[in-house]
Amino acid sequence: MRVKDPKEDTVASNWIALRDKHGVVFSPFTQGQSPSPATLLARGTLLLHYAHEPRPVRHNLIRYSARTPWPSSLTICTEPDGRMRVLMAQGTSSTAFDLPTAFRGPEEDVIFRYSWDGPARQASLAVDLPERGATFHARAEGPFPLFFRDVHRIITAATETTLSHEVRSVAFSSEIEPIGINPTLGPDARIATPHGERPIASLRVGDPVLTAEKEPAQIRWICRQDLPARGRFAPLRLRAPFYGLHTDLIVAPDQRLRLSGSEVEYLFAEEQVSATAGHLMDGRTIVRGPETTIQKYYQLLLDRPSTLIVNGAELESFDPGAMAGNRELLEASVLRGLPPELVPASYGSGLPQLKGFEALTLAH
Repeated sequence: MRVKDPKEDTVASNWIALRDKHGVVFSPFTQGQSPSPATLLARGTLLLHYAHEPRPVRHNLIRYSARTPWPSSLTICTEPDGRMRVLMAQGTSSTAFDLPTAFRGPEEDVIFRYSWDGPARQASLAVDLPERGATFHARAEGPFPLFFRDVHRIITAATETTLSHEVRSVAFSSEIEPIGINPTLGPDARIATPHGERPIASLRVGDPVLTAEKEPAQIRWICRQDLPARGRFAPLRLRAPFYGLHTDLIVAPDQRLRLSGSEVEYLFAEEQVSATAGHLMDGRTIVRGPETTIQKYYQLLLDRPSTLIVNGAELESFDPGAMAGNRELLEASVLRGLPPELVPASYGSGLPQLKGFEALTLAH
C-alpha cells in the first residue's frame, strides 16, 4: 500500500484521511501546518463504507490496536442481532457503544458514521442504508477522543489495523459530519429558474426555481456537503446530449433521474419512472466522473415534491424521506439549521422507482 505525499494529493475541507483499495491519503493540515501525532482530535467523524454480510457471530470490520506510547484500541463490529458496536480502550479505561439496526441481507451497502465531541462528552452513531433510504441513529456519552497518531495508524499502518474484506473505504473528518441522506449534485449544476439558468452555488433560500412541470417552486433549504469521492459518493458524469442534457453534469450515484418516453412505457407500462444514476451507468451515457479525493455536492429542498431541470435534464430535488418526521435526525443531517416548520409535510416524487436490474434494461 502506497502512502501519498500531501503535495501530490491533499484532502480538502474537513476530511483529513482516507483509505480504500486504491491506497491512502493522510493530510491533517490546518492553516498549512501539520499537528503533532500527540495532538488530540477533540471532535471528529469516522466514516465507514462497507457491504454488509450477515454472520452468526460477531464480525470485526475495523480492528485497531497499538501498545505505544500507551495501550489504545478501536474496534467497529457487527453482531448477529443487527447491532453495530464501537469498542474503545485507552490505557486502563474502556467503553462501548451500541446501535441497533435492521439489516436486510447480503451485499447491502452500508454507510456507518461514528462522531465524537470530546468537550461535550457526546458521541453519535449512525447507519445509512442508501438503497432503502433508511437511517438508524443513537447518541452516547463519554467517548474517547482520538489522537492524530491513532488516525494515522488506522489509515496507514497495516500491522496495527485490520480491515474486513467487506470494507470499501474508511475516512476521517476533523468535524462532526451530517448523517442521513446526502446531497447529490455537483458544482457544475445549472438550475432552471423563471429568469433563466443559474449556477446552483449562486442560489439562495427563498429563490424560485422552474420545475419539470414548468411551474415555479420555492427553495426552502440549500444542502451543501463535501464527501470522500469513493463508493456511494464517487462522482459520475452524465453526458450530453443524453437525458436531455445540453452540457455534461457531475452527480452522485444516488441522484435520481425522471425518465419517460416510449421505451419506458413499453418496458414498465408507466408514463414516467425514477432511477438512480448509479443504476443507469453504462459507460456511454453515464460514466465515472473525475478522479478526486473530495467531491463537493449540493441539493435543493423545495416547498413541495418537485423535479428540477438541471443542465436540461429532469432530476429529482432533495427528498428528506423518513427524516422529515424525525426531529433528531433532521438536527443531525444536512438540514440542521432548518426550522422544523419549513420541512414539507409530505415528500417523495410518487413515481415508480426502478430497481437496479430494471434500470439495466434502459441503460443497455
